[in-house]
Amino acid sequence: AMPDPAKPPHPAPAAPSSDAAPKPPKTINDKLRQLRPSESIDFIDLLLKNPSSSSLMEDLPKTIRESRHFSADDLQELVDGYSKVLSTIASNSNLHVPPHISEFTTVGHFPSPLGNPDKGAHGMSFVSENETVLVDVLADATKSTISREFMRAGPRGTLAFHPKTVKAAIVTCGGLCPGLNTVIREIWMTLTQLYGVTEVYGIPFGYRGFYNPHDKPRKLNAENIMQIHHMGGTVLGSSRGGHDTKMIVDAIQDYGFSQVYIIGGDGTHRGAIKLYDEVRRRKLKV
Repeated sequence: AMPDPAKPPHPAPAAPSSDAAPKPPKTINDKLRQLRPSESIDFIDLLLKNPSSSSLMEDLPKTIRESRHFSADDLQELVDGYSKVLSTIASNSNLHVPPHISEFTTVGHFPSPLGNPDKGAHGMSFVSENETVLVDVLADATKSTISREFMRAGPRGTLAFHPKTVKAAIVTCGGLCPGLNTVIREIWMTLTQLYGVTEVYGIPFGYRGFYNPHDKPRKLNAENIMQIHHMGGTVLGSSRGGHDTKMIVDAIQDYGFSQVYIIGGDGTHRGAIKLYDEVRRRKLKV
């Protein structure tokens, strides 16, 4: 059939533009994911206006920063309902930031797998390098008060090691206490189930287990880990003493461990500091 000259032909569909503007976020959670939680007052504003949209509102620092999106009146409205604004001492001379492995050796810079939507909301709670926890929580409602701060622990958005290359070790030292097996299990679960690490080893019977010729590290797996939180003591075994800095770091190097998780009390952690100092002196990627 001949086309009707009175009817205009159908226009060809337009080719998709390579520089088309990104689609605007549809939901409040989409908006939240596009913001940096610990650095943007925009994030706080969205949470305050939509308190039911996220359970993380009270788990984030409510940082006030200069923003071209907010006027002074807007900022005042944001702090309504709060009774105190904490300010940083100008000199910051008492700020002691923990050392980072990148200060003494070359490491990678990998995006955390927790940012993957398949991991749920974990990526919404990355901790920035500047987040702190107040030590002196008691204050006077009518006066300015001072406080110390600890650097906040928690998952970072970038990793020094690619999870697939990590070989981790867990050791329990010193006397027994309730919950050791739960700690071992949670470290293993986090490494393997959230980060995708495939090699996690248990060091037998404390620090001496690193170099004891009659024993060796054993690989931890679901079969020997999943039910240990129902048991007392520590499935790895523990002992007091046995700390020999050189022999332990030699073993860490020989076994190729890139992460070592040390569980114990104050004496155990004084030993851990000595291990760190030796690792740093050797410039090992541990």
